[in-house]
Amino acid sequence: MLPTVNLHFSWKQKLSMVIAITLVGLVMVAGSALVGFNRVNASVQKQTDAAEYKQLYLTFANKLLIIESSAGDITQSSINSFMKNVELLVDSANNMQAKTKGLGYADLTAMASKLSGLSGDYFKMREKWLQNRETLGFTSEDGKLAEATKAAAGLTKVSFSMIDEQTSNITGTQKGYLATKSKGDEQKILDNLAALDKTVIEMGWETNVVGIAINKYRTAFEEVRQLVSKEVKIIDSMQPIFVELNNLITQQNKFLDDVVIDQVMADANSARQAAIKVMLIAAAMVGAVIFISLGSIARQLNIQLKHMQNFLKQVAEGDFSNQLTTSSNQNDEFTQLRTASNHMVHDISGVISRVVDGNHALMDIRAQLEKAVEQLAITSEEVEQKTQQSTVATQQISIAVNDVAKRSVDVSETAQAASKSTKTGGKVINDCVNSMGSIVKLIGDTHEEVVNLAQSSSKMLGIIDVINGLADQTNLLALNAAIESARAGEAGRGFSVVADEVRALAQKTVSATSSIGDIIKNFNDQSKRMGSLMEEGIKLASSGQDNANNAMSSFESIEDSIQRVAAEMDQVVVAVEEISYNTNDIATQIEHICAQGESTKKTRLTLEKHTHQLSSQAETLGQLTSRFKLSSN
Repeated sequence: MLPTVNLHFSWKQKLSMVIAITLVGLVMVAGSALVGFNRVNASVQKQTDAAEYKQLYLTFANKLLIIESSAGDITQSSINSFMKNVELLVDSANNMQAKTKGLGYADLTAMASKLSGLSGDYFKMREKWLQNRETLGFTSEDGKLAEATKAAAGLTKVSFSMIDEQTSNITGTQKGYLATKSKGDEQKILDNLAALDKTVIEMGWETNVVGIAINKYRTAFEEVRQLVSKEVKIIDSMQPIFVELNNLITQQNKFLDDVVIDQVMADANSARQAAIKVMLIAAAMVGAVIFISLGSIARQLNIQLKHMQNFLKQVAEGDFSNQLTTSSNQNDEFTQLRTASNHMVHDISGVISRVVDGNHALMDIRAQLEKAVEQLAITSEEVEQKTQQSTVATQQISIAVNDVAKRSVDVSETAQAASKSTKTGGKVINDCVNSMGSIVKLIGDTHEEVVNLAQSSSKMLGIIDVINGLADQTNLLALNAAIESARAGEAGRGFSVVADEVRALAQKTVSATSSIGDIIKNFNDQSKRMGSLMEEGIKLASSGQDNANNAMSSFESIEDSIQRVAAEMDQVVVAVEEISYNTNDIATQIEHICAQGESTKKTRLTLEKHTHQLSSQAETLGQLTSRFKLSSN
């Protein structure tokens, strides 16, 4: 049960105590559950260990049966697998012995220990048996069995009618003996061998093939017989171990079913019932404590909340004249809440009083604001009218300036076109000047060639004079030859003919050179006239070049003048554009002023609207505050 309010505990402390009690109760329940769970878990673990142990000895029994059943079918290739199964059998027995220590049953531990020892003995016997059997041979083709089979085949090979009966008895009985290891079959083979030995001695065949074959078979069979006898002894020794192992498995199975599993199940049920009882008792105790504590707290909370509800209902109705009573327990949250509520009501009452007073002052301010808004409306209308007039005038100035700027641009473009044409004309004149200079140079070069040609003509005239001299000498020589041929008479007649031909050739040469001289003289005359014409052409070309240079200078002067005019027009255009820009800027500023006037008008209308709303709110606030009942202090 929680302490009462008179002990000056806070609700936080009370709830903390309830939470602590709840936690303690939960810890008790959890502890009891843990104890019961541990007991049940221990029982379940024992049951699990018993089940695992049962599975182990079932596995052991299964492996033992597999080993026994596969012993007769073992071959050379399956030796390792067979011995691996025997080793696993021993490991299973050792695991069972270790597992019984956890179960805690001395009888079961003793049986498991005995089972482990017998498994070791069984392993040793099987190992001896396997070594003996490996020497003996697993089939008629292995070990000593192969030698005996080969010796029997050799005996059959040398058999004849006198010993055929004993030989057939030996070979026929050997197969059954190797399969069953029967003492009767062994004795029958020995008897037939004795009969064969008697016949060999009587007939004196010890050294022939028959005696040798019989002696060889006797040796092989004796080795097989000894190995078979050893195997029988080993099997006879293993048989009690195998029986004892089966008995131990049966005893353990019976002990597990009758003692261990039943007792483990009983312990598990007992532990589960005890755990349930402890949990129920602990849960009932904790539930009772928590129910009583929470009931007491809920009752006190209900009383406090009803007081607060009534007080807040009065405040909601506008009655701020009452106060809540407080106790001396300052740790109590409800006492703190009552004190804070009283302060809140007192503060709200003061605030509402100040609101009422401020509402009256607000009404006076509203009246003054209405007068200021009316004066602002008058001023705004006057500013709007003046601004509109300025806007119209500025727009007209802007239109005129734009027109001047456009015309200035046209003039500038015309000047630039004229300057471009002048540049083109100057370029043409410059090309003409260059062409005239080329012509002057060409005519000068031609005049020099004409002079050189005249000099060549003079040289050709000298060569013609030389040729005429040679013709005269040739003519003279031909005349002398004719004279000498005439003197020679008939002997010089051939030489006279040659002299005539030479004289005729000399005359032709003189005639030709005379014609060439006339041509050259005419050519010299033409060259002189051409030289005169070339000199006049050079003078005219020089004069044309000077005129072209003068025209080029004039065009350059005109181009400079046009460029200066274009530059001045560019300055005019820039000035006009600047004036237009400034005019537009002024117009923009006036438009901004108009916009500001519109904004001021909107602001004035908004102020009027807010003034009316303020008046409405003040009236509403007065109506709302009139219903409050305030405290006297």
